[in-house]
Amino acid sequence: LNQPHDWELWPYADPHCSRWFRILFVWMDLLLGVVTAPLIYARIALHRDSPLTAPKIRRQICNEYIACMVFWSIAFSLIAANGAWMMFLRIWVIPWLIAGFLQTGRKLTEHLGMESFDPIRGTRTVHGDSWLTKGASFLNFEIFIHGPHHRYPRVPHRELSAKLAAEQQRTEPANPLPVYPSYRAAVFAMLPHLFLNPGCGENAGLPFRFGATRQPARNPVDAAELQTTLRAVEEESFSMNAM
Repeated sequence: LNQPHDWELWPYADPHCSRWFRILFVWMDLLLGVVTAPLIYARIALHRDSPLTAPKIRRQICNEYIACMVFWSIAFSLIAANGAWMMFLRIWVIPWLIAGFLQTGRKLTEHLGMESFDPIRGTRTVHGDSWLTKGASFLNFEIFIHGPHHRYPRVPHRELSAKLAAEQQRTEPANPLPVYPSYRAAVFAMLPHLFLNPGCGENAGLPFRFGATRQPARNPVDAAELQTTLRAVEEESFSMNAM
């Protein structure tokens, strides 16, 4: 998470991508998430340096892309033949754009500006008591409890709240976890990074002045965080074996 080889968080976690490129990309990502999300995942599937190396899986993904292109070629032909472009715009394109905006906004809120490679400290978690926060989190399968979602990817969503409580119990009060009482609070914490320096991991942090040069890369992981991560992985492995 947040490391340079975190392909899902490209270009935000990639130290080879300049701040200006990330500023331009983040707005395309936010407003046209329906375009950038397939681009990011196609890069994972097709780039020569991708960690996805199994030839069978790569062939399957390529075949699925071809199937998508065939389907949409037929769909666009039928839409054009029936002059149904305005109907297609209303019932498909506009909801599609809104869904992409909401999904990308959630991704940015949970990750942008977070330095740590640790799954809990490297994400923004939303866990509040209001009915709105609880209801929205429930409707999204508790994905708002985002740090535990990354640390315990196999745990059912209904158990993420308990996992967060356990993490908070073993955290020093002087160094609290990035947990927010509402999604609005998490969004406000993210916004400066959205406008000034959209980055994660080595690219995180804000410039002190306009046009400031990027600071040397730092290692945001300390020994305590590594021990916590290793302990959590061991606990999950033990519980999975016990099942």
